Amino acid sequence: QAEQKATRRANRLKRLAELSLALTGDPIEVLRHIAAMIGELLDVPVVNLSQIRGDELFFLSTFINGVKTHAGTSKLRNTPCATVQETKDLRVYHDVVRKFPEVDFLRRFNAYSYCGIPALDGAGTVIAVLCVLDEQPHDFSEEDRDLLRILAPRVGLELERQKHLDERRRIEETLAAEKEHLAVTLRSIGEGVITTDAEGRIALMNTVAEKLTGWTRGEAAGKPLADVFLVFDEKTRRRCESPAEHVIKTGETVPRWNCSRLISRDGKERVIAGSGTPISDGGGSIIGVVLVFRDVTETRRMERELLKMEKLESLGILAG
Repeated sequence: QAEQKATRRANRLKRLAELSLALTGDPIEVLRHIAAMIGELLDVPVVNLSQIRGDELFFLSTFINGVKTHAGTSKLRNTPCATVQETKDLRVYHDVVRKFPEVDFLRRFNAYSYCGIPALDGAGTVIAVLCVLDEQPHDFSEEDRDLLRILAPRVGLELERQKHLDERRRIEETLAAEKEHLAVTLRSIGEGVITTDAEGRIALMNTVAEKLTGWTRGEAAGKPLADVFLVFDEKTRRRCESPAEHVIKTGETVPRWNCSRLISRDGKERVIAGSGTPISDGGGSIIGVVLVFRDVTETRRMERELLKMEKLESLGILAG
């Protein structure tokens, strides 16, 4: 008998090792595999893995007669799972429907024997209960209980992993929404806007900036600002620093900048005015620059025309 028991234990451990190879990937899928493993190794008809959320049990994975399914929810109060939560220990009940007559899922699965074990998070809080149900009297041997003690911590780890994934997904969705909001805002601004990282590589640009530089957002993304934003001194025709380049070097805001010609990708020249502002992180370090500029070619032309008219008027007065 001892030899048969040892053989059975060895076979069970071998099968456990084989089935454990499937415990990879999405946490919820891993939990389903765990429920199926327990159903097979303990030879029971129902395995239910329930997450505790307040006073509710959420059935994340239920194994019923070889079929993995999702079986809904239940109130936690007055259930055997509540005693597992309270004691933080494995609990076994027989004639469980009679002892817990208000629990619908026990009646639904026609349960007679119940074995439940807690799954804990990193802080030691019970976050789930892994319970095994049988229609027949089931003693749940020490081997059965050892198997549940092996798998319960993995349940806790997978639920913690799912929590982190959900939080990461939420943050990514929030960032994506903020980025889209920023993009819509940039498109609606009547001036050219270019943002760069701390090394001066272009991160974003709006439609006006595309028009003035001759580069699309996709083409310009990741390129050095100097390759896209070609500015020259309006009088000397020498290449000059943009406000963004000045901000990166000095860390200072350039509130007004109006002495440059911008040469677009197709060679067209425009007189522009603009400003540059640093983007800082929480620690005050510069992580990028916002460059705002506008086409003042027509304004500058009108200023020259007015100046010319004023000179002519002055000459007329002198001649008179």
